[in-house]
Amino acid sequence: MSSKKDLASSRLVSKKEKIFNWIIFVLLLLGAVVMVFPLIYMIATSFMTKNQILSGTLTILPDPILIGKYSEVLKKGQFINGIFNSLKVAIPVLIIGGFTSSLAAFGFAKMRFRGKNALFLALLATIMIPFAVVMIPQYVMFTKLGWTNTLLPLIIPGCFGNVSIIFFLRQNLIGIPDDLMEAAKLDGCGYFRTFLQIFMPLMNIIVKMMKFYQDLSKLSANLVGQKFIKSTYTFIAEVC
Repeated sequence: MSSKKDLASSRLVSKKEKIFNWIIFVLLLLGAVVMVFPLIYMIATSFMTKNQILSGTLTILPDPILIGKYSEVLKKGQFINGIFNSLKVAIPVLIIGGFTSSLAAFGFAKMRFRGKNALFLALLATIMIPFAVVMIPQYVMFTKLGWTNTLLPLIIPGCFGNVSIIFFLRQNLIGIPDDLMEAAKLDGCGYFRTFLQIFMPLMNIIVKMMKFYQDLSKLSANLVGQKFIKSTYTFIAEVC
């Protein structure tokens, strides 16, 4: 049996297959260059003068090479403080928000209770509400709570989970057999222990990935940061 597999794996590749493979390789290489070029150009422009950047000619070779820009940025306490503030926002949202999102997804996917589907549809419907509609009410509520000009408006809502992440995690949990749930019940596990010891490890990587992208989108929300934060001491890195 193994000799047949060796013969199949070591068969000669035809000329057409070689040409096809080379075409695929070239296309993927061009796609990779297109995807990576903005990052390379961004790094290159950090060493250029302002006149060279605004000259209108596309080049990735700085002339002359300026190195002092990085030291100039690092000397400003506002930028370093913004990095620390971003970490203060990202870490609690990543840990607590990831846990609450996965817990809600587990409830919608594996638990049985009356009105589950209607409640889940109502939760999904909130995605269609634009941020401009809730922006003013949020500002009024956070002002009354005394949270404005602090990082709490960026941290506390994120700790209660994210609707998009709950949806994707629920879809992932639906694909996991219910036999694991029944086996855990036979062993005397409650719902929370079943979630924590069985289902949470199965979707650990997905939770981390989804929360990472949520943190990136949250830190990129200039409007949110500028609306609730006025003091430069509490600016996050994106607003800085």
